[in-house]
Amino acid sequence: MCLSTKKDFYKKFLYESIPIESHLDYYLHDCFNAEIVTKTIENKQDAIDYLTWTLLYRRMTLNPNYYNLQNVSHQHLSDHLSELVENTLQNLEQSKCITIENEVDLSSLNLGMIAAYYYINYRTIELFNKSLTSNIKFHTLADIISNAAEYEDIPIRRNEENILKQLSTHLPNKLTNVKFNDPHVKTNLLLQAYLSRIKLSSELQKDTDEILIKAIRLIQACVDVLSSNGWSSSALIAMNLIQMVTQAMWNKDSYLKQIPHFTNEIIQRCIDKKIENIYDLIEMQDNQRMELLQLNTLELSDVAHFCNHYPNIELSYEIPNKDNIITGSLINVNVTLERLNELSGSIIAPLFPQKRQEGWWLVIEDSKTNTLLSIKRLTIQDKTEIVLDFIAPSMGMNETLKELFEACRNGDLVKVKKLISPESINAQDVLGRKSTPLHFSSGFGRKDVVEYLLNQNANVHMKDDGGLIPLHNAASFGHAEVVQLLLNYHSDVNALDSWNFSPLAEAASKGKVDVCLILLQHGADPNIKNSDGKSALDLADSSTRPVLTGEYRKDELLEAARSGNEEKLLSLLTLANVNCHASDGRKSTPLHLAAGYNRLAICKILLEHGADVLCKDKGGLVPLHNAASYGHYEVAELLIKHGAHVNACDLWQYTPIHEAASKSRIDVCTLLLSHGADPTLANCHGKTTLDVAASRELRDRILYEYNGYSFLDAIHNGDMSRVKKLLTNETVNFRHFKTGDSPLHVACTSSAAKHRRQIFDILIRRGALINALNTA
Repeated sequence: MCLSTKKDFYKKFLYESIPIESHLDYYLHDCFNAEIVTKTIENKQDAIDYLTWTLLYRRMTLNPNYYNLQNVSHQHLSDHLSELVENTLQNLEQSKCITIENEVDLSSLNLGMIAAYYYINYRTIELFNKSLTSNIKFHTLADIISNAAEYEDIPIRRNEENILKQLSTHLPNKLTNVKFNDPHVKTNLLLQAYLSRIKLSSELQKDTDEILIKAIRLIQACVDVLSSNGWSSSALIAMNLIQMVTQAMWNKDSYLKQIPHFTNEIIQRCIDKKIENIYDLIEMQDNQRMELLQLNTLELSDVAHFCNHYPNIELSYEIPNKDNIITGSLINVNVTLERLNELSGSIIAPLFPQKRQEGWWLVIEDSKTNTLLSIKRLTIQDKTEIVLDFIAPSMGMNETLKELFEACRNGDLVKVKKLISPESINAQDVLGRKSTPLHFSSGFGRKDVVEYLLNQNANVHMKDDGGLIPLHNAASFGHAEVVQLLLNYHSDVNALDSWNFSPLAEAASKGKVDVCLILLQHGADPNIKNSDGKSALDLADSSTRPVLTGEYRKDELLEAARSGNEEKLLSLLTLANVNCHASDGRKSTPLHLAAGYNRLAICKILLEHGADVLCKDKGGLVPLHNAASYGHYEVAELLIKHGAHVNACDLWQYTPIHEAASKSRIDVCTLLLSHGADPTLANCHGKTTLDVAASRELRDRILYEYNGYSFLDAIHNGDMSRVKKLLTNETVNFRHFKTGDSPLHVACTSSAAKHRRQIFDILIRRGALINALNTA
């Protein structure tokens, strides 16, 4: 049946098990988050150790190509795991699931705990945190739920787009600009169809069941996120949505729709008879009920079963010491819940694909301020007693807050000092955009008030109703001094509002040049895209675009680098222009000019701000070429320390040591050679460094030092063939110009321990000085 040469190949699949590969690296974020919540992982080393006990780690060494590993050496594995852990934890920190302290220690945040408890994706909890607001609507909440990462794998079958498009025309919430091949759009449509009780094909019904099973825990997570923010009305809407999903009905539908066999016609007859809820139906006379419903005996039995087990809960509460309550004190509310009917076990919800148990939330809210004061989730048996607590609000706080907000707007520092308190420092304007005192004073440019509020520990990260922090307000209205002040207090320069607008996007779109400059100097990213896919660079007007591209006052920046004007340089320097090129001449960067003119302090500043030591000018020269050519030893040393390549070539294949040797820069030649410069490399004319050296003495010195440093390197690496080749009477006692190390010193610290004794014997026999001292 098959070629004999193929038999062994096919036997392999018959007699050997097929290896199972790990996909843990695709789902590591949620795994790590859960382990951090349970404190199994408490630092980065714990995370790496955790991975070493997994199938992923075992398979990496056996099938490295599958996991994008170049090698299975200990170093490669260690680097790969470290990078994997670092990237995963960084993503978790950005999604506000965890916090990383001292760059090592890990602890869970509220969002991370919610994600772990409900077993939801870290990207989903990040979406909830960014999208949920204090005044959310049912259809908006359904949209947010539908965009959860859990629904990415909902299948889109062939020709299903047309079916979904047709289905969308029969649903109450119309979607705009939708792609019907998007799983999230399909999720939204099927969820609406389920709530509308629209009959679907078996395939779509199967998809709906999968959506519904996940929807409950996703909505429960929304409740937790909303209650954590104290948004009572939105939290109650999320709670109602769970009941809607359980009973397959919209919030506007009659309560009677929950009852089995109740059609729209029956419900309308009930409404005509003033029967509006379950209790009204229960209280009817039996003969009247039968006449109204017109159901058969079996159907009436189902209705009776539902009504008999419909929850009938009596609530009572008591507040101890209610006559002695003072502002800011802890209030305890003792709540008693007693069931007056029989507990049925699982909920009667025939359209929901799984059995569900009864669950309740007990909530205390201040409806006037839309503030959730206390919340607990519980189950109720025959009788349940529970204690809720909250902090007593201040009497008359609303009027005081109005005055405080007005004082912040007007910059009345005296009045602000009089009205401010620990309770009101981060209070929100519940009648407006939920702005804090810091939002108002920042937006109106009241620097003195901003500074005072910051000294009183005002929260620079507090978001208003649109997700804006105070920095957004200051940037949007061009208050540069306030922007600088907020950044000094560690405001997030790349904070995003509910539409993913950064402070830089606000400033760039409104022509606030000075603000853009300050934000960029503090690390603002001009490439962050908002919800419409537009970056700050896309939104910038004609005045701010040069700031974001690095062209703004570029000539002044370059001149500051050339002349050594530190103050001027710092006032203009940003990540966008630190590597800008001159428009004429050699197309030098600031670092090229500073290196060529021996501006050591300027070089340090540029390198600290991300200057590229490998950046080339028009002739292909890197800054090290300039420093070497003009003999600037300290600048050359600094550049090498920051990663400059000592053998970098320009367009004519000249290296830095070519430049230094041709101009008798003796100390620089020594420095370059000690870091691996190769004087035997030829330029485009076939000339090596030895050929272009300014004098015979310099040529001999370069050759001597080259052989000496090559000898030290060979000893350090235990390269016996090179050691024997380079060993001469001149190199046997060669000394490193900086450390004073001789070959014997280097042999002592050689990385090749197995050759150490052999190297010692060779050196001593050749006359190495065993009592020579280094400069350590």
